[in-house]
Amino acid sequence: MACIGFVSAIIYIVLRMKKVQLSYRKISEYIIVCGIMGFIGARLLFVISIIPSLEIITINDLLYYLFNGGIVFYGGLFGVILGIVIVSRYSKFDSYVMLDFFTPVFPLFHGFARLGCLLAGCCYGIPWSWGVILEGEESIIRFPVQLIESMCCFLIFIILITRNRKYEHKNDNIFIYLCCYSVCRFALEFLRGDAVRGIWFGNLSTAQYISMLIFIVCISYKVFYVKKCKA
Repeated sequence: MACIGFVSAIIYIVLRMKKVQLSYRKISEYIIVCGIMGFIGARLLFVISIIPSLEIITINDLLYYLFNGGIVFYGGLFGVILGIVIVSRYSKFDSYVMLDFFTPVFPLFHGFARLGCLLAGCCYGIPWSWGVILEGEESIIRFPVQLIESMCCFLIFIILITRNRKYEHKNDNIFIYLCCYSVCRFALEFLRGDAVRGIWFGNLSTAQYISMLIFIVCISYKVFYVKKCKA
């Protein structure tokens, strides 16, 4: 499912590449750099999220999970964003314009990837009166939180591409996406049943703290930017 999401993202980029005058070579550079940075970021944040579940934190444990652990979406997202900025600066492109261009592929890819989580049985939901049953837990019905998050991602994607057509030269895709997804993710985390995502102070997960920070930073930036423009 992640591969399907990746191919879908590539198709979207190729269909709209003329908008920002990108060549196939430059697209390849973005894909390679963002892929590397995204994987590094996703693995690093996984190591951070696993810390609350460790009774004793040792360097050996952290190194083990760094090379053999899982991946976390927010870490991958930050890595990809950094990769876009790096390639844009190197190529002397406007980083904001390129982020605006690439942003719709984030929820598009993530929507398919979350369906993969549903099929694999990871990132599962809390026990519920209806939903899905995981292999090995035939007596427990779990809330299909992966499916709901996937639907939210596809909805955000539709909002972004619809807005692109209406406001061709006044896009704030990256801020709209971050605000919308952070709100959705914060709410859906309450319906997650797996503890691997890291539960910190106040029984909030790593993703919820990051979601709050993202939302606050985005809103603060926009408020400051509007005041600055009016001044």
